[in-house]
Amino acid sequence: MYDAQDDDRPTLHRGLQDILIDKTYISDLRTDELGLIYRGYPMAAVLKALDYESVVYLLLHGTTPDASAAAGFRQRLIAYQELPNCAAVIVQQLQEASPLVALRTVVSALAASASPASVQKAPEPIDQATRLIAQATRAIALHHSLRTGTMLRDYDPTLGHAANFLYQITGQRPTATEAAIIDQCFTLLAEHGSNASTFAGRVAASTGADLHAAMTAALGTLGGSLHGGAMGEVIDMLNAIDYGQDVLAQLKARRKQQKRISGFGHRIYKTVDPRAPFLRDHARALSLAKGSDLFDKAEAVEAAMAPYRRHGVNVNVDFYLSIIYYLLGIPTDMITLTAGLSRMAGWAAHILEQMDNNVLIRPSMLYAGEIIREPALIPLGPQSIAVPAPLKQSPAPA
Repeated sequence: MYDAQDDDRPTLHRGLQDILIDKTYISDLRTDELGLIYRGYPMAAVLKALDYESVVYLLLHGTTPDASAAAGFRQRLIAYQELPNCAAVIVQQLQEASPLVALRTVVSALAASASPASVQKAPEPIDQATRLIAQATRAIALHHSLRTGTMLRDYDPTLGHAANFLYQITGQRPTATEAAIIDQCFTLLAEHGSNASTFAGRVAASTGADLHAAMTAALGTLGGSLHGGAMGEVIDMLNAIDYGQDVLAQLKARRKQQKRISGFGHRIYKTVDPRAPFLRDHARALSLAKGSDLFDKAEAVEAAMAPYRRHGVNVNVDFYLSIIYYLLGIPTDMITLTAGLSRMAGWAAHILEQMDNNVLIRPSMLYAGEIIREPALIPLGPQSIAVPAPLKQSPAPA
């Protein structure tokens, strides 16, 4: 244990806060007017010019696609939807599992068929990632149809990737406005730097693990309640509040009960999450279109939380994203999962970047325990093995 008076003791950075582990060319989380940027493009410009498929292409390839490349990439996403038999069987066996558990299991299983038998050599990493993104979406559509006893919809080539997911989950063809909203939601959630799930994926990749193993690590991390696992709780929280009474008092009572104020606070942003304003506009539009009072409830909670802004507690991406997905018909237990499906693009980009310029990620820890030089004696049983004497060092050569 380090002595408390030792001026040379190392500095702890718990949770790796503010530690730079490497450089990346994928994204930057900024607090200036540019906000979040993908491959150098500010998010506002990305949302105006690119659909989700083009964003996936940008993150994986490093450049925006021209018309021909964009069309070809969309066709690959459609063609790669088919699940191998082994994965389809696993999804059927997991129909009682939560969607996120089902997805991380099937992503791991898909490694067994990552290289089709008809292909003589392993597919290129970007192509393998593209296939996995497409298969993951189809696997969840199948899982949802099985657990709800509904018909699995075929992929509609007239809809984008995100809108197709919505169509397959709800069974209702999205309106043009709904298709545009979910496409932008997928774009806004496609990448977000070295957060816990992305870091887990990079750590796995740094060991030499394959793409599917690293993606499984990222998915497993996303489900944690301190990361993405709390997204679905936003709707429950909004519906539990009595808006005829003091909202702030009810939020304080919620904290006393050790319950989170879901959708507020962020490890990086101490001002407003730059993605939140885009989502806020979509949440308002959807609430009006569907005659819902959810946006009004959200505004009441946001107003009640205003005094905490000076402490760096602001609305985050989970807050309005949860409202949007709920109003679009996505079940609350699939909100985190849906964010994960869109984030697979960013995870894949980081995993491939790690593989391309790899170094094993192996941080150290500060031992804070005692040093007990003589353990208590434990009676040796009849099968015990005698402990050999310490090796003696050979004498140094003359």
